Amino acid sequence: MRDLLPFIAIFVSLAAFVMNVATFIRAGKWKESEEGKLLIARVERAEKWSEHEIARALLSTVAEHETRLAAGEIKFLNLATKADIASVKAEVSALEKTIDKVDGAVVRIERLLMGRHHD
Repeated sequence: MRDLLPFIAIFVSLAAFVMNVATFIRAGKWKESEEGKLLIARVERAEKWSEHEIARALLSTVAEHETRLAAGEIKFLNLATKADIASVKAEVSALEKTIDKVDGAVVRIERLLMGRHHD
């Protein structure tokens, strides 16, 4: 078994070398894929940008986000609070009581008028 160790070591080394070569070849082919071409084109475009263009793009993005945040803040500020909801509930409850009283009065008037009409 000891006599085979150098041969096993050589075999493992050759296998690792073959794997490295295959990986190197495969890694070189990623440039030919669609994703690789898109990435290379994007990087090349970015490399051509001047500092002024980069700053302008960043400022544009920041301005867009500021606008979206401001719109969100406005929507958030217009939401009803717990106090607003409690106030509306109290008003609706008071209105229900008033409607019940008016309904009772209408029923009494109706009975009174119906009673006179039949007489």
